[in-house]
Amino acid sequence: ETRAEIVDRIVADWANARRDLLQKSADGEHPGRLRGDELLVLAHTNDDVRKLNEALRQVMIGEGALAGAREFQTARGLREFAAGDRIIFLENARFVEPRARRLGPQYVKNGMLGTVVSTGDRRGDTLLSVRLDSGRDVVISQDSYRNVDHGYAATIHKSQGSTVDRTFVLATGMMDQHLTYVAMTRHRDRADLYAAKEDFEAKPEWGRKPRVDHAAGVTGELVKEGMAKFRPNDEDADESPYADIRTDDGTVHRLWGVSLPKALKDAGVAEGDTITLRKDGVERVKVQVPIVDAQTGEKRFEERQVDRNVWSASQLETAAARQERIERESHRPQLFAALVERLSRSGAKTTTLDFEGEAGYQAQARDFARRRGLYHLSLVAAGMEAEVLRRWAGIAEKRERVAKLWERASVALGFAIERERRVAYNEERTETLSTGIPSDGKYLVPPTTTFSRSVAEDARLAQLSSQRWKEREAILHPVLAKIYRDPDGALSALNALASDAAIEPRKLAEDLGLAPDRLGRLRGSELVVDGRAARDERTAATVALSELLPLARAHATEFRRNAERFGIREQQRRAHMALSVPALSKTAMARLVEIEAVRERGGDDAYRTAFAFAVEDRLLVQEVKAVNEALTARFGWSAFTAKADVIAERNIAERMPEDLAPERREKLTRLFAVIRR
Repeated sequence: ETRAEIVDRIVADWANARRDLLQKSADGEHPGRLRGDELLVLAHTNDDVRKLNEALRQVMIGEGALAGAREFQTARGLREFAAGDRIIFLENARFVEPRARRLGPQYVKNGMLGTVVSTGDRRGDTLLSVRLDSGRDVVISQDSYRNVDHGYAATIHKSQGSTVDRTFVLATGMMDQHLTYVAMTRHRDRADLYAAKEDFEAKPEWGRKPRVDHAAGVTGELVKEGMAKFRPNDEDADESPYADIRTDDGTVHRLWGVSLPKALKDAGVAEGDTITLRKDGVERVKVQVPIVDAQTGEKRFEERQVDRNVWSASQLETAAARQERIERESHRPQLFAALVERLSRSGAKTTTLDFEGEAGYQAQARDFARRRGLYHLSLVAAGMEAEVLRRWAGIAEKRERVAKLWERASVALGFAIERERRVAYNEERTETLSTGIPSDGKYLVPPTTTFSRSVAEDARLAQLSSQRWKEREAILHPVLAKIYRDPDGALSALNALASDAAIEPRKLAEDLGLAPDRLGRLRGSELVVDGRAARDERTAATVALSELLPLARAHATEFRRNAERFGIREQQRRAHMALSVPALSKTAMARLVEIEAVRERGGDDAYRTAFAFAVEDRLLVQEVKAVNEALTARFGWSAFTAKADVIAERNIAERMPEDLAPERREKLTRLFAVIRR
């Protein structure tokens, strides 16, 4: 099919899809009306989009779907818009429409789609009112915004960020994998891909085709292997091994080499298999070459050294598997392979000229230069350029070395200044970091081996403070508020009963049904003297009790279900708390303060340089490494770092000593963050 036939097919399918949607909307809230974001046609070029928009708009006109058409001068030329037309905005803009000041500043973005609601104002002048697919209204005139066009079809580039129910994609040969990905991900429900055969037919290359790169490998079907003369007309030549490989484009490549039989045997391949033959290099061998004397006709043999190709083979697919794959793919359209190859290619540019690497272009360029005497001049220029680049590289290398030396000197100078200011700054910093740290000089965080509560009690308290338990409490609290005068107290009492291992969930619900006042005083009163309002409130509380009982039972059941998990977690917590974090020496502490001061004043780059300078002190490295490993063992690998998540923060809170003062905890946290940085 030709491109024109494919366009006609897209238009027909789009029209049928629109009619189906209109028919389905007959039973909806707005019969005979569409939202606008149901259908979108995508193409690569502006020319294809223009043709598609014209054809699709003719369908709308023929079906009487447009009304009140008016001419509108756009940035691309004169266009006609009518109520019901699809419209696309082609430029980011923020503007005020003089004839719709009530809307205030309006803004649109490149690629926004909408539907024209009306085309004129009260005075009869052209004024487009557009309902965007997002639901917002925009009013434009030729004086406020002109970068619009019909929006039945759009380029793939403009469609980025848009989403519709169904897309119709016109694939052409210039598309690459990026454009294909964008085009095939604009739909919610369905995408239809259309391609013309003429757009994907193989075109003759400019000049002769480039030779096969044997070093990269030749992949295809092993058609035949055997022995033959490399030069058939040479009677004195011996037969050499060969292998015929048929590539995907149908071309049969004959490869020669003495090592081919061994390579094929080692790979375990047979004729019909899909293989890759790769030239891994050459080996130099001595051979006897026949020489015929031109005068006497006498033949003699001369020993010469020649380079012989060394081949390796790898099997990609057996003949049976290949045949099965071919049968499986036989239902695919004839264009499928060409589509896959073209639409999955990378479109990244490495040079301004897309054809700069082609052999034909290079041959043309060399001939052009040679005929005009530019060839040798270009070689001289290339040599001069290489020499200049070499010298620039040397200068850049020396400049980088000087910069590094100066940076190290600056850091060293910074350390010296910091030491001179120790009374005014560093001692204060050291005191700030070290105040509240254990004074025995043995541990920053001592090991904890004795606990005031049992494992079961700590596990119970951990579950009562967990996020999931809080979520269930949020569900229970409104129900308790309907029943009890003090819902907070009732919730605490219910938590105590639900977390009691001696009370079964079923028994808990039964006891609450018989004696709801176990959780507190109920709302209202049953006494006549308290009035009717109190009795009604008590009745409502009694009715709400039936809602509470299954929730209370589920509350207790959930506690029992998670009790073992929280018990294991508590045992793990105590095992981690038995590990200690060793203290730092005064020298190491002072050096860390200096590095932190450099970071605060010079940023991360200065910090990295200062740290690289400081790690030359092996004792400092050993101390910091020991503390860092201890922190990992006790609190986890991400604790006190920027990568700390919710679990890491929980581990920090749970595994700190329980008797730690808040000020001391804060200072330890700051110190550990410096060490982990």
